Amino acid sequence: MVQKQYYKAVNIWKKLNMETLFGKEVDTKNNKEILRLFEKEFIKNGGIDVGRIENIIEEAINTKRFFASSIDYGLVTLNIKQKKPVFLQKANIKEEHLASYLMASASCFPAFKLKEIDNDKYMDGGVIDNLPINLAIDLGADEIIAVDLNAPGVKLPVKKKVKITTIKPNNELSFFLNFNEEDAKKNMIFGYNDTMKKFGKLEGKRYTFKKNSIEKCEKRYKTPYEKNFKHILKSKKILNQVTNLSVKRKIASKKYMLTLMEELGKMFALEETKIYNYRVFNYELLKEVDKNLEKKNTTMIKKLLKSKSMVLDTYKNLKEKNLKAVRQNATLAPNEFLKALYLYTISEK
Repeated sequence: MVQKQYYKAVNIWKKLNMETLFGKEVDTKNNKEILRLFEKEFIKNGGIDVGRIENIIEEAINTKRFFASSIDYGLVTLNIKQKKPVFLQKANIKEEHLASYLMASASCFPAFKLKEIDNDKYMDGGVIDNLPINLAIDLGADEIIAVDLNAPGVKLPVKKKVKITTIKPNNELSFFLNFNEEDAKKNMIFGYNDTMKKFGKLEGKRYTFKKNSIEKCEKRYKTPYEKNFKHILKSKKILNQVTNLSVKRKIASKKYMLTLMEELGKMFALEETKIYNYRVFNYELLKEVDKNLEKKNTTMIKKLLKSKSMVLDTYKNLKEKNLKAVRQNATLAPNEFLKALYLYTISEK
């Protein structure tokens, strides 16, 4: 970022894998196997060798561009020998030590070996400050965009009042020691989507929607959804049984339609990296529901009380106008009924 070589950084991330970084072939679908690799290397060598990572860092650095850049820089690491944190600014880093300190600030011991610089040993600064907002303030920042990956470590209290925009992941990121091209690309897409949501350019939480898409969805489906709700449940007794406190709160929520869409998207495993409009999302959702119904009909799912099975069963009964069964399911599992009713509403209109 300091060198203004953004695409170079992207290309490096897109090519990272266990073989490139550590010279090890590991099944990246198996996090337990990856953990075993790092445990074995720690017992044997005090951490995995990071020589290949250092080579990548050294090749990526253009010291002239770095130190001549108008963009400042800071890093955090922990000096093990002296038992003290080290907060370094660009002006305090010697040119010949730049790559070493970059490696030190990323040496997540005990997975990685400690980094030695001038007879002192260093490790990742996250253990003492994994979101160094104060360092940015010391560098002169009066407005901060902080990317908080919920990583292990310590968050220090902010010592000065400045405008802070914090971006956090809405999706599950890959295991931080699992380096592979597929997850790197996916994580970058998640990061982009979360940033655009934070600044109001996109909408959603786990799923990502074009701006105003949820409002358009509500405009189209909310009224028919509520009409179906009242028509299907009819009797006051059943309405009272179904609309318990949690359901009433959910229905009253301004983000009610989005909540239903997100819960159903997760339930039927819709792709999380895509940017949807509501029409495409609903189409993909109903397509997955139909696939699951076909499986259900052939395998006769026994555990009906499972959330997904109950949604499918209620939706099927709604389509077949079997309202008695729908009302029974609604009383038994109101939240699943609400999801099924959403599916029914979007399939009918």
